[in-house]
Amino acid sequence: MAAIEARGLRKAFGSVHALEGLDLDVPEGSVCALLGPNGAGKTTTVRVLATLIRPDAGHARVAGIDVARQPRRVRAVIGLAGQHAAVDDDLTGRENLSDQIVIMEAGRVTTHGSPDALKGALGSRIDVAVTDAADLPAAAAVVRRYAQRAPHLDTGQRRLTAAVAAGAVTLPGLVRDLDAAGVAAEDVSIRRPTLDEVFLDRTGGTRAPGGEPETAT
Repeated sequence: MAAIEARGLRKAFGSVHALEGLDLDVPEGSVCALLGPNGAGKTTTVRVLATLIRPDAGHARVAGIDVARQPRRVRAVIGLAGQHAAVDDDLTGRENLSDQIVIMEAGRVTTHGSPDALKGALGSRIDVAVTDAADLPAAAAVVRRYAQRAPHLDTGQRRLTAAVAAGAVTLPGLVRDLDAAGVAAEDVSIRRPTLDEVFLDRTGGTRAPGGEPETAT
């Protein structure tokens, strides 16, 4: 049995076509890497296979389970870990590792705390995009359980955002709660602040939107 099987996957975000007929086969027990430049559709592919977004066309199965028709069964048999750090292609593996250690130590010295503690102090941000704008109130009611204040709703974009305390909710838990409330979500993410944002916050700068997604990038 194939671990992953996808045929004709398509996904567009407005005028941007992230996937245009992707076919993929990953044999059980193998290791597969998705390679490509920014915008090639790597993140979108992972999110479709992890049931975080639904494809516009085509179908995919993980462990023989249809990701669109039986997302809860898929979530019960998979795990998903996000990307926390990138590598510099111009450096050796040892140099990349050394740089990461230096950056972490610098963060501890100049901002008085570990990177995780500093990011946690700023909290996280939930982003939810729904298929139907009519689902926004139900989605907001779910998110409000964890949010520090009422979520911001954008009816035109069928999207809501909310600030939450660090660790207030996990991505799988949020997706399950939205499912239980009958909300059809196209995209769900929990973003942590970057160390750049921590620096700006501590030095009185302006915190940029976005941050580090909990899901793969």
